[in-house]
Amino acid sequence: EMKTISVITVNLNNKEGLEETLKSIRVQSYPKLEHIVIDGGSTDGSLDIIRQHEKNIAYWISESDKGIYHAMNKGIEVAAGDYLLFLNSGDRLNEPDTISAAEAELKDADIVYGNIIPTGSNKDMDRWKPGPFTLFDFYKSTLPHSSTFVRKQVILELGKYNEKYMISSDFDFFLRAFLSGKYSFRYIDVDISVFNKEGISNKPENKKIVEKERRNIIETNFPEAVLPDYDRLFKYSRAETAYGRYGLIWAMNNRIVRDSIHFLYRLLKRTGICVKRRCFWENT
Repeated sequence: EMKTISVITVNLNNKEGLEETLKSIRVQSYPKLEHIVIDGGSTDGSLDIIRQHEKNIAYWISESDKGIYHAMNKGIEVAAGDYLLFLNSGDRLNEPDTISAAEAELKDADIVYGNIIPTGSNKDMDRWKPGPFTLFDFYKSTLPHSSTFVRKQVILELGKYNEKYMISSDFDFFLRAFLSGKYSFRYIDVDISVFNKEGISNKPENKKIVEKERRNIIETNFPEAVLPDYDRLFKYSRAETAYGRYGLIWAMNNRIVRDSIHFLYRLLKRTGICVKRRCFWENT
């Protein structure tokens, strides 16, 4: 039996991005699709865009809210789907058959996630394919909510998004689900969404907020004895993100390399090849 998919879109004064999102949902071929739009009281003409697409929207509201996750929680409360997908304004579904292709791969898993593509990128080069997630992956990032289908029952059991976080509540939610051991995670190699790189979590000025919130989430969910490991692994994961796998190897082994160089220097000095702290290659 086909599952009902609820797509929830949150918007605030992003008229152009909202229209792109609504168009990508309107052309979906999947028949059991419910679209919910939660607007935060926009004044830029977003409501005109919503009204233009109103026949394709199951529910919408425009009123002030306390932030992104408060708005997303409003969407959860009214969603009737078996699975929920959060596709906020500025993000869009990749192809008209995206939901159909994803639904065929759900296999009754609790949390199902696929690939995302940054806007304006080369799809073949820049596509992010998360692959099967492990705990180490949560040190680097989290599941992309614009490409992740969550069974609504999971949200009802685990609790909605924590509204005290400005940017990282999806990280908190997915981490709690992962650590509980109760829910199944399934990766599908399907390009789900094209996401807007100008989103709040990607802005450089919010980097410190993201790191602070994630640290708080780790402290809340892990015993104190684990925190030094988190700090160490977070550093390694950032090296891997910045420089690739070889950067990670360097971050893990730079002390070994440094000690090895010192040992080699002492060895050369003792054998007479290096004299008075100068080595033979320094004279060339």
